[in-house]
Amino acid sequence: MPSSRRTFLKTSLTAAAASQLPAKILAEPSGGAPVSPATDATPYTRGVGVYPGAPDEAFVPTFRIDATTYRNLALNRPATHSSAYDYNLTAQLVTDGIIHTAPPTWVSTWTSSDGYLPKPNREFLVGHFQPNAVSVLGSSGSVRVELGGGTGAPEVDHIAVFLAIPHSIDPTKVTLTFSTSEDGNTWTPVGSISGITPNTEAERWPPELTRFATILYPTIALAKPTRSRMYQLEFVDAGGDPGDTLTAWKFGQIEFYKGTKRVEVGGPYAFTSAWRSAGLDEEWVAVDLGAVCTIDKVALHWIARAAEGAIQISNDGEHWRAVKPLSATADEYKMAPMRARHVRVLMTRPTSPDGYMLSELEVFGRGRPCFEGSASGEA
Repeated sequence: MPSSRRTFLKTSLTAAAASQLPAKILAEPSGGAPVSPATDATPYTRGVGVYPGAPDEAFVPTFRIDATTYRNLALNRPATHSSAYDYNLTAQLVTDGIIHTAPPTWVSTWTSSDGYLPKPNREFLVGHFQPNAVSVLGSSGSVRVELGGGTGAPEVDHIAVFLAIPHSIDPTKVTLTFSTSEDGNTWTPVGSISGITPNTEAERWPPELTRFATILYPTIALAKPTRSRMYQLEFVDAGGDPGDTLTAWKFGQIEFYKGTKRVEVGGPYAFTSAWRSAGLDEEWVAVDLGAVCTIDKVALHWIARAAEGAIQISNDGEHWRAVKPLSATADEYKMAPMRARHVRVLMTRPTSPDGYMLSELEVFGRGRPCFEGSASGEA
């Protein structure tokens, strides 16, 4: 057993044993000299809340600065952003070493009650979890699912709809109509269902979803297989009050299918290593290199580039200095060697109506912190 481990066990056992003795015995030993629970001068702690304890029992890795190897200093380093469209297209993906050129996929959802849903609720309708239901008010209304990015729209031949309606609605008087659109203004019906039979498996769903509600889970066959980026589901209660604005229809899921296979839509189901901004104005992504390094080149792998902006550097992550303006055509930016810990890409005008999309941010130079004794030198 290593000596440090023996020291650790010895001091731990001694301290544990001493903790069982009365305080009077510890304070007033028979020999007259105070007795410490430890039998030697080994320190037990580096300070309150500081781990590990005794320095000779520290087995954590230590770091060194590699000032000789020229490399991509940003690889696998922490990255941050001003905003992200969803939780799948974040800044951490711009330093993972994976470069993609095709646009990522994303989804937008809209309801007649609330318009476009915010980021936390955006994928509720396609997220495989019916209790995350989207409420729409009235005796009639609609929900929409819009698909963005990717290389094309998937083919769909039928859908399934999970819906909880109040007991006051007669399901035999409910009609659901499914439509597609090319522009979001003109809608073409491609399938419908009415006189829906309630689902009899209410015990499968949480009580808060089924209490005072009837579960509908119909399948709607489309007139023919379709590929569209915009889908709308309209609902009408033929027995309802046209002026009703309080009745809540809870849509838990819209499932797309081709044959027996579910067609997945949205970000989590088709991985693309890229960050996408939430806005079209000033945005940024930044990387923390872990130490002040010497850098001389930045490479940007765009999917939807910025027309204007700047490459900035900082030593504290708060005060920034521009070192290169962004070009609408350049992907590599060489510069005289300079010292910085943080590198930021500031974007002020996009070239795409979908905002900015960056697959990888590379920062080349020397001075990356590495694990001591690591064969790869990566930290």
